[in-house]
Amino acid sequence: MSISPIKQEAFEVDLSKDAQYGVIQFPIAKSTLNSVLHEISIAKLDEESAEINSQFNDKRKVKLWRVPIKGLIGKVITNVVKELNKTFNYRLSAIQDIQYLEYSVGDYYNPHSDISIGISAMRKISISWVLNEGFTGGELKIWNGGEEQIIVPTTEHLIAFTSFFTHAVTEVTQGTRCVLVCWINGEQWR
Repeated sequence: MSISPIKQEAFEVDLSKDAQYGVIQFPIAKSTLNSVLHEISIAKLDEESAEINSQFNDKRKVKLWRVPIKGLIGKVITNVVKELNKTFNYRLSAIQDIQYLEYSVGDYYNPHSDISIGISAMRKISISWVLNEGFTGGELKIWNGGEEQIIVPTTEHLIAFTSFFTHAVTEVTQGTRCVLVCWINGEQWR
């Protein structure tokens, strides 16, 4: 896991307004998607470097690779978060880990929250960015205020949501779902 501090002035916070909890579908330009796909293709992700789910038992079934925060993808995420935080209005301090995940047929991620102990207690914004089409299943489900929201995968938007929301990825039934996920940290929830 890696963490990259971000200069506080990079994210505007209006302390006269409350933080906003929710889900945002943020538009992504095709050229940005293509640049990110190119960076992933040259990152030399191989089967040996994949982390398989041995520590998670039946919580999830997916392959993941860690992506360097200091590259193009980290810059894209930082710029997106600047825009997202105009709505969320959180005190943010760092990008905590960027991961590239591949969900093959039968892979899934059961309902969970991204908040945990240690550094994970500081997660404020969770990001899920589907990078491809041509698969079936793999919908992102997010529970917001008791309501289930099903987000059909699209490469035209990334999804950002408050990290303590319960969420899941349904089983992929055809093809491979490729996605970038990351977490943006700030002060701990109170």
